Amino acid sequence: RWESEKKAMVRASDVQEALDCTVDYAYFLLHNLERKHWLERVVRGLYQFIPLSYGYPERVPPSNSFVIGAVLIEPYYFSYYTSNSHYGFTTQMPFTLFMATTKKKPGIEWAGGAFKFVTLSKRKFFGYRREKVFDTEVNMAEPEKSLVDSFDKPRYAGGMEQLVRITWRGLSRVKKEKLVEYAVRMSSHALIQRLGFVIGFLVKEDLVKPLPRNLRDKMLGHVGKAAIYLDSRKPRT
Repeated sequence: RWESEKKAMVRASDVQEALDCTVDYAYFLLHNLERKHWLERVVRGLYQFIPLSYGYPERVPPSNSFVIGAVLIEPYYFSYYTSNSHYGFTTQMPFTLFMATTKKKPGIEWAGGAFKFVTLSKRKFFGYRREKVFDTEVNMAEPEKSLVDSFDKPRYAGGMEQLVRITWRGLSRVKKEKLVEYAVRMSSHALIQRLGFVIGFLVKEDLVKPLPRNLRDKMLGHVGKAAIYLDSRKPRT
């Protein structure tokens, strides 16, 4: 049944629904199917189904980490390093997938990679859409929000050096009005200052075109007065 439905992930509740059995028996079956290489355990109570097309008996499980990430937590969307890589803003492809969520959840390691869950306030949890990644649709930050999230929390995007690179690669490919709108909506003076500094630097180096005057003025109206470190990994004084 799971093969015909092309089901990627299996929980005890799926077994109960299919067989009308108790939860204990469902877990018993899941453990047996794992032992026989029909399933691969991801975390407690969550298994990845391994189709017959992946060989038998020592089947190699599918390795699409985005499928796994999409069922680990709700709500979620992929962002930071992960979305920057997806949109081609960076050539770096870290093993860790970065996921924004409104909940707190410790990181998870799986199949040589890892998932990092970045907790955001509900106010900052916006600006994502469905994107196809390796034949799977998942929640992904919009291009503009990918940049904004990175400037909000640079440590999850590779630090200041990567902020310069992703802005150089990405600024010409995003909607400037939406970028500034999203940046202002985050209500972070630090974010605005970092974004303004990096764009200004790239403009000075003749690597990107300046923002229109009205957008620059809008950013200046939200830049704040307090001096901050551009890289959030450095301590404030």
